[in-house]
Amino acid sequence: MKEIRAAARERMKGHCRVCPVCDGKACSGEVPGMGGLGTGASFRNNREALNACKLNMTALHDAREPRTNCTILGIDLSFPVMAAPIGGVSFNMSDAMSEDDYIFAILEGSRAAGVIGCTGDGVPPFIIDAAVKALKACNGHGIPFIKPWEGKELFEKIDRVLADGSPILGVDVDAAGLITLRKMGRPVMPMSVTELETVVRYVHDMGRKFIVKGIMTPDDAHRAIDAGCDAIVVSNHGGRVLDHCPGTATVLPAIADAVRGKITILADGAVRDGVDVLKMLAWRRRRAGGPPALHRGHRRRCGRRDQVLAADAGPAGAGYAAHRLRFPGRRARTHHLSRLVFDASPGGATAPPFFLCPGRPPAPAASPACPCGRFLFSKDIIMQFSVDTDRCISCGLCLSDCLPRALGMDEEGHPYIKDERLCMHCHHCLALCPTGAISVDGHNPDASRRILNAWPQPEQLENLIKGRRSVRQYRPENVDPALLQQVLDVSAHAPTGVNARKLWVGVMDDMDRMQAFREDVYVRLADKALHNALPQCRRTAFFAAAPRLWKEQGIDGIFRGAPHFVLVGNAKDAPCQEQDPLIYLSYMELYAQSLGLGTTWCGLLYWCLQLMLPELLPELGLPETHSFQYAMLLGEPAIRYARTVEYGPATVHRIQWK
Repeated sequence: MKEIRAAARERMKGHCRVCPVCDGKACSGEVPGMGGLGTGASFRNNREALNACKLNMTALHDAREPRTNCTILGIDLSFPVMAAPIGGVSFNMSDAMSEDDYIFAILEGSRAAGVIGCTGDGVPPFIIDAAVKALKACNGHGIPFIKPWEGKELFEKIDRVLADGSPILGVDVDAAGLITLRKMGRPVMPMSVTELETVVRYVHDMGRKFIVKGIMTPDDAHRAIDAGCDAIVVSNHGGRVLDHCPGTATVLPAIADAVRGKITILADGAVRDGVDVLKMLAWRRRRAGGPPALHRGHRRRCGRRDQVLAADAGPAGAGYAAHRLRFPGRRARTHHLSRLVFDASPGGATAPPFFLCPGRPPAPAASPACPCGRFLFSKDIIMQFSVDTDRCISCGLCLSDCLPRALGMDEEGHPYIKDERLCMHCHHCLALCPTGAISVDGHNPDASRRILNAWPQPEQLENLIKGRRSVRQYRPENVDPALLQQVLDVSAHAPTGVNARKLWVGVMDDMDRMQAFREDVYVRLADKALHNALPQCRRTAFFAAAPRLWKEQGIDGIFRGAPHFVLVGNAKDAPCQEQDPLIYLSYMELYAQSLGLGTTWCGLLYWCLQLMLPELLPELGLPETHSFQYAMLLGEPAIRYARTVEYGPATVHRIQWK
């Protein structure tokens, strides 16, 4: 089995991880691909619905040899199973097998087993072409399923797939909204009952029977009956169309009860083995009676090993501390955005899991170094690294992206920390794990967000970047505290050099205090200007004139009338002392703008605090261990910019190297 699994992982690399248990956790959100849409909840619900069905035992009966044969829509089957319609194997599974080979293998293999297989449909013409070829080669022994295309395309495809004598045609109306079709520019819409009646009548006139696939409610089952359908398939399209759908086994009993004796019922969704077939039969037969046929999905199932949970307990995590500025004369209050910290330094800053070479005694020769060679990782860090072995699928992705090679794989195929000193605390292993099996530094993977297929559209991001401007006019009102906190929380995820995460962030979050601070700044500047105490530089004239403009004309040259500002400092021993704050503010301004807020890169406030009034920085809460780096204004903009300014293509020097 190990060899088979290894070969499958190689042949389906990038599409399927060949999990020991196919439960949709590792591939959630991977559409196109093998997974379910969005969070993958619909996919998992299909599996969990069958898991919830239990078998009980009776030994007092006279049944000796079970009969598995049945007849469905006039077709004799040796077993109540049909191979589900699957198309697009090249972009959903891999190109290890061609569409032609796959469909033919399904139809011919089903015929050899005494059952019947189905063919799929899709946007690329080669999918329907392969279906037509396979049906012809198998003398029509198969059931073609096509998408609910609009107009004449639907009927043209019906004519093609029924040309070789297939006795039944199916339409998977649950393809409406399928993301794969949208990505290819050919989305399909829901089908009305009137449209369905037209298609059913067209197929019946050809002497064939009709199946509608994608029924999840009793109401839709009744509509299918009203339209003249011969059979329904209880299906949510494998959880690939709509997120958070119930499992098919959950809704099957109610549907069967609602249409008992009126129509043939088929079902699909997470059927992995014979036990699942028995469960589906039990769910259906419990209410309605009679043996249904079941689509068997393409996913495989194997046994699961019992594993031992391995965890190294210890303090963990490092994060920014956001300080609410209270002025005047009050120390800042610390609000940890990440409450699990390494060495807590003054002012709420956090120390990273490494130290600057010049600032510490020489480390032993065996101490590991970071990739850039400038920093050594501390040998004193106590890590918290754990693996949920029930979730771990032994895919090895965490090892492949571990730059310092801190991870290893144990005999059971689970990752572990080989040397804590090597760990960079980048948390790539947690982010890469498709099943959320890894926890590092106290970060809960279940609290993480799935990001596959969740990025903004390129045009949206382009508009955000091109449309960003420094706002010069603000509304005289506070930003909603929850919204402001949201901006700070999200911005705290901005990257820092060598994963230092040693930023100090101060925010003036109250407009009244902001006004008091503004008045005090102008009073102090005026006093220094009066006594000729302003430091002499090319900006001295502006700061000498600013108090007069504010007092006489109400011109707020420094703060632009903004209700809030954000100050960012960095630890004096941080590896990227100047770069980290600028990255932080860049992330913050884009996210703030996406929420409808305005920002200003405020060099005047920076120079005011850094050059003219540096005595204010300790009063604002900046710790001695940190240096002030930059300031940004924030608030509700009083104006809205209508368009971008197009500066033309980038001027880039193409580097040549011999």
